[in-house]
Amino acid sequence: MAKKIPTRRLLQFGIGIVALGVAAAVIYSERGQLSGTTRVLSTASVGLVVLGFGLEVLSDISYSLMTYYLLPTDLGRLTRRWFFGASLAAIAMNDSIPLGAGFSVAYLYRKLRGRGCSVLQATAGLLAGNLLAIVVLLVLLGFVLVEHTQATSVLSNLDVVILFVLLLLAAAAIVRMDRVLVVALGLAVHLRRLFHLKQGSNEANLETAAQLRFSARSLLQASLGALGNWLFDLATLVLSLTAVHAHVGLVGVTSAYMLGALAANLPITPGGLGVVEGSITVALIAFGGAPSSMFAAVLLYRVVSYWVWIPIGWISYFLLGGLHER
Repeated sequence: MAKKIPTRRLLQFGIGIVALGVAAAVIYSERGQLSGTTRVLSTASVGLVVLGFGLEVLSDISYSLMTYYLLPTDLGRLTRRWFFGASLAAIAMNDSIPLGAGFSVAYLYRKLRGRGCSVLQATAGLLAGNLLAIVVLLVLLGFVLVEHTQATSVLSNLDVVILFVLLLLAAAAIVRMDRVLVVALGLAVHLRRLFHLKQGSNEANLETAAQLRFSARSLLQASLGALGNWLFDLATLVLSLTAVHAHVGLVGVTSAYMLGALAANLPITPGGLGVVEGSITVALIAFGGAPSSMFAAVLLYRVVSYWVWIPIGWISYFLLGGLHER
């Protein structure tokens, strides 16, 4: 008698198929852009393109390590290789489906729980990792604003103040993650009491959360991972400009990249599709680049840093068992 496939597994498989369908639809809708990119690649330096892909591999590895170092290290099943694969799957979700950022975090949370992380460990690691990426990006943006007055003119004084306040808040939340979790859990307990709901384990977790703090070593390692993530990705943009013989000053490229990175975090399109390309291209032109070559370079950059990783990430998703933890 054939073994019946659990409904849960069928549902998980169906979710994966639907997600792939949405991703394929997004890619098909941008077929004109991809066609133009193919023409650019035919004239670009193959060696630089390959090197750019290698830098993106390092960027994604750094991205996964950024969060990995904020997770418990005493779990034997939680390896760097496994978490890198899970991170690739999460990146594909973020970049190819609507509301992908939320789905990708939920996916990683579920996978971490399946590998033995507690609710608080998984929540703290993922929350702190995302906050740390923002902190490092804002610090890099601050250096650019200090070094280049033209970059400063892109932002108003109010924008600078808002970014600085966000930087302080995010940094404080990372350092005192224990307090953030205690407040969040305390609020959950209060709401449950207010609406006469079952308390569950929230009250029991309050004491554990109060003891959850990251070591200086783990924060340093995670910060280096976040820095590597941004710098390797920036280097890919620089190589893309070089590959199509486009010329913009390094400070100008860095400024344009920072604006694109900030735009990518806006929940408008999956992975900032269209928003990132437009913001980086316009900024590069503002810093003296020729429109045609700037557009070609940005398309090449997005192929290497965005489009290629969508199918790779979904392959990783299925190899890791989808939503189910192997």
